[in-house]
Amino acid sequence: MEETETVEQAPDVDGPFLLAFEDAFNVPNRGVAVTGTIERGTVTPGSEIDIVGLGETRTVTCVEIRQRNQVLEQAQAGAAVALLLTGVTVDQLTRGQVLARPGSIKAHTRFEADVELLATEAGGPKEPVTGGSWPRFHIRTAEFGGSVELPSGADALKPGDTARVTVTLESAVALEDGTQFWLRRAGRTVGVGTVVGIVE
Repeated sequence: MEETETVEQAPDVDGPFLLAFEDAFNVPNRGVAVTGTIERGTVTPGSEIDIVGLGETRTVTCVEIRQRNQVLEQAQAGAAVALLLTGVTVDQLTRGQVLARPGSIKAHTRFEADVELLATEAGGPKEPVTGGSWPRFHIRTAEFGGSVELPSGADALKPGDTARVTVTLESAVALEDGTQFWLRRAGRTVGVGTVVGIVE
C-alpha cells in the first residue's frame, strides 16, 4: 500500500495580521506584553492593532516584538512571539480575544457552520446531540457556550453525522468565513466545525 504524502500549508504571511493571544502580563513602566503565535500576516513595531472580541473593540500600539528574548524588527505568520502593547491594561485583556490589523475582522455571536460529530469509537458523543444539549465551542484559545439551530426537520445529530447548523454564541467572538473550531464536552473533543457564513 502506498503512503500518502502530507502537505503542510505554508503560513499566510500576506494576509491581514491576526494573533490569538494566550497570556498577558504587565511590564512595569512600559506597557502590557501578550504572547501567542501569529496566525497570519506580519507585525512591526509601531503598528496599530485592534483587540477584538468579548467587549468593545479597542485600538492599541505594538511598541516592541520579542522572540526568545531577542528583539525583532518584524514577525510573520507562524512565529511564537511576545508583543509589548501600549494603550491597554491587563484587566482589559481576556483569553479568547484576538489582536488584528485594524478593521480586518469583527466580533460576532451568530453564524452558520458546517459541523461534524466524531463517531463514538473516535471519541465522539455516545448519544445523539440535540439543539439544547450542544457541546461547548473551542475557538482559537478559549471555549464558549452557545446554542444551535439544527437543519429543518432534524431534532438531533447522531455520532458521525455532518450538518450545516446556525450557532448563537453567548459572547461576541472574532469570526470570519473559514474560522475553524472544535466541539468539546467534559474536556474532550467530540466534533469539529468551520464557519461558512456570518449572520450577525
